[in-house]
Amino acid sequence: MKRRLVALFSIALFSIALCGLLFAACSGRTENKSDPQHGATTTTLSATQLAVNRQALNEIKITSCAPNAAHHVVIDGTAHNPTAGRVAYTVQLAISEKSGARRYGTAAATNAVAPSSTAHWGAVTTARYEPGMTCRVTGVSRTASP
Repeated sequence: MKRRLVALFSIALFSIALCGLLFAACSGRTENKSDPQHGATTTTLSATQLAVNRQALNEIKITSCAPNAAHHVVIDGTAHNPTAGRVAYTVQLAISEKSGARRYGTAAATNAVAPSSTAHWGAVTTARYEPGMTCRVTGVSRTASP
């Protein structure tokens, strides 16, 4: 009986954790109130990681930040792979109001990009478009891909 309760408790905890991860992965946007209590995170990177991230940042371009037919912000861009190997990119993006205040954060990704090639990426958000909104890249990760 005790084993059964432990097993049921473990399954319940796993289910709660999985739901949380799925919600976070599929949410598509986060609201940032410029307050550490509302989702601000800090990551410490090594000097090598910082150099790679700065270089990868230069490989990403936003080509469009505009509303779709539903008046939601859609961000499109490109990733150019100057390396000798195949890589995949994950692009972190911020959407700001006309005043410059950050309103939303989202991300986009590419599949494997061949050496010396450029790939398209896009992020469709649920953020309501308002005239004067701007989009910018806040971070990039580049990983080797088979």
